[in-house]
Amino acid sequence: MKTYAVVFWLACAACVPAQWVSQTLTLHPGWNAIFLEVTPLSNACATVFADPAIESVWAWNRRFQSVQFVRDPATLLPGQPEWLTWFPAAHPQAFLNNLWQVDGNRAYLIKCRDDVAPAPLVITGRVTVPTMTWYPDSFNLAGFFVEEQAPLNFAQLLAASGAHAGQPVYALDTTGHWQQVDTSVTRVARGHAYWIRCAGASTFTGPLQVRARGATTLDFSDILSEQELRVKNVSSSTRTVLLTPQASAAPPPGAPALAGSVPLSYWLADPVRTRFLWEPLQGTLTHTLAPGQEWVVRLLVRRPEMTASPGAGTDYQSLIQIRDSSGMQVLAPILATRSTTTDQALPRAGLWVGNVLLDQVSDVNGSTTPSATPSPLRFRVIIHQDSNGVVRLLQHATVMLARTGATTNMVIIANDDLIPQYMPAQQTSAGAIGQRFSSVVFGFTQPQTLQYNAATRILTTALTMGYNDRLNPFKHLYHPDHNNLDNYTATLPPGVQSFTVTRTLSLAFSATPVDGATQAGWGDILVGGTYREALDGLYHKTLNVQGTCVLQFVSPITTLLN
Repeated sequence: MKTYAVVFWLACAACVPAQWVSQTLTLHPGWNAIFLEVTPLSNACATVFADPAIESVWAWNRRFQSVQFVRDPATLLPGQPEWLTWFPAAHPQAFLNNLWQVDGNRAYLIKCRDDVAPAPLVITGRVTVPTMTWYPDSFNLAGFFVEEQAPLNFAQLLAASGAHAGQPVYALDTTGHWQQVDTSVTRVARGHAYWIRCAGASTFTGPLQVRARGATTLDFSDILSEQELRVKNVSSSTRTVLLTPQASAAPPPGAPALAGSVPLSYWLADPVRTRFLWEPLQGTLTHTLAPGQEWVVRLLVRRPEMTASPGAGTDYQSLIQIRDSSGMQVLAPILATRSTTTDQALPRAGLWVGNVLLDQVSDVNGSTTPSATPSPLRFRVIIHQDSNGVVRLLQHATVMLARTGATTNMVIIANDDLIPQYMPAQQTSAGAIGQRFSSVVFGFTQPQTLQYNAATRILTTALTMGYNDRLNPFKHLYHPDHNNLDNYTATLPPGVQSFTVTRTLSLAFSATPVDGATQAGWGDILVGGTYREALDGLYHKTLNVQGTCVLQFVSPITTLLN
């Protein structure tokens, strides 16, 4: 048999991102029982097993019946309901093929020609967090995720599961016969498959149970900032667990480009040293787990650091290796997508709502430089950024479920007069289902466009309140000295009873959290910085106020109905 490297490339624009790993399996003449850890992207059997030395491939079809005794591979016949089989196209029994694709986390029997030498089969594919549902009260053809030179024997491995402890295990010997092994001395080999009896229901994958919130991938997508990886010691002995980040292999041509490894931080909670903070995940984390204890690893994606050059793609992919002192080893794939609005004011298009905390005001009779106030003023600020990067300051916004034509969608409405025009898809006794945000410190009715300076990362705008505006603080409808009317008839010019007020405001974004904001999601779903306003018209000189502002991403809806 020649050395045959199978690397699975798929030139397909619709293929999904994957975290690439190579697994090397050694195929011997005759029968081989393998446990495949990776799922090749192009997983057709004819592609995976194209080596002419491979005569047939068999996968146990456990849906049909339990296995109460182990049969040697030489006695297997194609067409049996408990087996899926694949033969090369030139094989006379190829018409019996019912195994068409290869999946990871599954065992296979591979028959090679007897006249070939042992040779490696290198398979590159994507990994997932291992899951397994065992066929109860039956032998199962399965393998385990362990290190290459794991010192773990079957008795130690299976002792952690009541359904497997003390149960018989069969391994394929060099002559192609299944032999029951001494579980107390036989070590578990990576990439090998065994017949293992399961007494009762079981989802056992090893002494270390790794979970990713019910999923098989830690996928941050382009929305999530935080995920949890759970590692539980289901054995009866204390285990030292090591967690190490790893880079993904390069993706194949035609697959989504790899922009880089996912920049991650982990939550460090150290009550002894009173340290509670996010730390970059750069080296190996070590944690000791008592029997039954679970380690919850909180992971944060640092999306502001995902600034790959244009054309490098938006998908960041990497891996986390979880292993213990006994030789268990699991790879958890990590995926995150960077924002495509890196040159815009806000990292995401949509609705942002937050608060401004003003705690500095200039002296009316002294310096124009703001100084600290005895107590702060807090108010709400609402900002929307559309898909073109245009940023608008809103006085109010209603996020509601509405029917537009024949479809029902979430919409953002900035003009209350438009709400009745959208037939609500659902109603309560109080009206349409939705949420309204408003700010009492702004009196304009139309959204105000903000200008963004990318070099300084500052948003600015000027809000003008006319001297005759009904919200002007100098005007009073029923007071003769403040109604801007001469003898209640002729309108007076500005500057007689009322004055035009201009508010020039700016928001300078900060790369680090402000106002006690959490680091989790900062620069991604949380932004903020220094808020400033210059007020003209209230006094004979400019009044300056200053404070901090924190905005939180609320909705990805990019269209603003006004």
